[in-house]
Amino acid sequence: MTDSNPPSKAPLMNNGTRFLLVATVVLGFTTWWVASNPTVSPGQKQPIFRKIDFNKISAIQVERGEGLKEVLRFEATIAEGKKGREQGPIWSVSKPVVDEGDSAVIAQMPTGLRFLEAMETFEKEKLGALRLDEPQCKITVEVKGEDPIVLILGAPLPGDVVGLKVEGREQGYIVRKTFTNRFLRPLQEYRNRDLFDADFEKTDEIRVVFNEEIQGVKALNYRFTRDDRFWHVGDKTGEYGDLPNIQGLFGSIDFLVAVDVLNDEVWTAETVEKYGLKPGLARIELKTGDKTQTLVIGKALPKERNLYYARFNEKSAIYTVNLKEPLKVLIRSKDRYRSRTLFQLGDIPLETITVNSKEGPVTIIGRDKRDWVFKGQESVRLDQEATKKLAFDLLTSKIAAFPSQGPARFDEAVVVSVKTGPITRVVRIGQLLGTQDKPHLRYVKRGERDDIYEASLPCFDDLKKVHLMLRDKRFISFDNSRCQQMEWKDAEGKVLRLLKKDERSFREEGVSMGQMDTAAIATLVKALQDLQATRYVALATDENKKKYGLSKPERTFVMVESDYDKKLGTIMKTISLSIGGASKKGFRYALFGKESAILEINDAFVELFNKGFGKKEEK
Repeated sequence: MTDSNPPSKAPLMNNGTRFLLVATVVLGFTTWWVASNPTVSPGQKQPIFRKIDFNKISAIQVERGEGLKEVLRFEATIAEGKKGREQGPIWSVSKPVVDEGDSAVIAQMPTGLRFLEAMETFEKEKLGALRLDEPQCKITVEVKGEDPIVLILGAPLPGDVVGLKVEGREQGYIVRKTFTNRFLRPLQEYRNRDLFDADFEKTDEIRVVFNEEIQGVKALNYRFTRDDRFWHVGDKTGEYGDLPNIQGLFGSIDFLVAVDVLNDEVWTAETVEKYGLKPGLARIELKTGDKTQTLVIGKALPKERNLYYARFNEKSAIYTVNLKEPLKVLIRSKDRYRSRTLFQLGDIPLETITVNSKEGPVTIIGRDKRDWVFKGQESVRLDQEATKKLAFDLLTSKIAAFPSQGPARFDEAVVVSVKTGPITRVVRIGQLLGTQDKPHLRYVKRGERDDIYEASLPCFDDLKKVHLMLRDKRFISFDNSRCQQMEWKDAEGKVLRLLKKDERSFREEGVSMGQMDTAAIATLVKALQDLQATRYVALATDENKKKYGLSKPERTFVMVESDYDKKLGTIMKTISLSIGGASKKGFRYALFGKESAILEINDAFVELFNKGFGKKEEK
């Protein structure tokens, strides 16, 4: 009797069984690799180089590529820092080209050696596992006073590690693969891509020349030179330059770096033509003393708007540079680099201001940070705040447009000269051309130049009347305790003279008994001390004295006060005030002493004398 059910087939492996099988195979392979090959074991890390003085490394040579045929050599020069101390080495490339090195990049090589640690050490019989017969590179480190150190880096191993062998040692090491990256960079990354090396404070000249149109900017030729204190547009006799903008131009040039270095190209007649480097699209120069740094800009790279071929100084290398950001500064209008400061003095304090108008010249002197005075009229009191404001307004006056195209006239010009130390700046101020929105706009000329500018000068009215506008309205000063005599004289010649009787009272001259009203005299003296000019009207010429009733004054007040001088003893000082005609209701014209200007005072002071000074007894 046969079984009606046929025998069943063995079940197929499910996914779980398949996973277990694969895991078993991988685990077995890993166990075999761990047993016969290096492993990553942090606890076994140890420094490879302990006794090397890394500060004495003089050169590093790297042989790499197929058959180790590509040779790169880097040499170090120790630079002397401040106070004779050595600073970090300056690296250069000597093979396969001779060029300045990027010290920051090359210095990563000795730094990597200094901190290199072995993840595993292999004895001589196991070195075959390190694949040293397939070397990536050979590194020779030259140390002053010692034998060279030679390292062989094998082919990459699983786990991002490589084998390493130091000649002269029997054992080998496992190190991280990242260590090798320092020695396998493209050559151009080891070359210095910085171009200009300059200090703005020591730079004497900046020049930018566009021989051909670049990105829509037509040919231009900018040159900026510096004398002992100031930048100029053109040569040192040219217009003054705008310091912030010239400094910005310098910065855009000084920070320019090469994007790339063409390793396989050098400066030859063929490359000159190929890359358009003679005379080039543009030339940029920085000059310091007798040293000139020059960057020649050649053709644009194909299909690249902002990348251009370039050559720097007399180096054999050909670079590519990105001009996107520098062009924003380089193509600025020349007017951006002209100083708009009308009086260019820098940061030196102003010493003198001379104004020459139809009234004649006036010079104001600042005496060693003390009060400003009129030259030749030191006794005239100036309004110090008004004088300082005028000086500030002059030094902050700005050019609004240059050059001006208008029909300028200077037939009634006011000439202003400001001086500080050896520097003198002269400006001629011509006719008004102000508009409703710019009412103070005038034509001006600077120095001996013929260029005409437009400048905003709100202080011009003060300049025209500088003889009067700067005078202190508190024009009189005395000590009433020293007053010895007061005299009041009218137009008919009648004189009232008061002599000091004692410390607090006065008597009329020729009267032996009695005294004048002490309170009334005190009021007069107080009014005199508080007396101020409401304004200064005109210079005290004979014509103006006659015009304002001061050639024959209606009243004259004289005060005599005593003073003491160590050499001369007691001296008498006279203060006089002449009162002229009425200027308007309640005000009179007056002249103080020998002052050169006619002023206006309140008539209330004159009325004090009409009230009398008390009774007196006859002889």
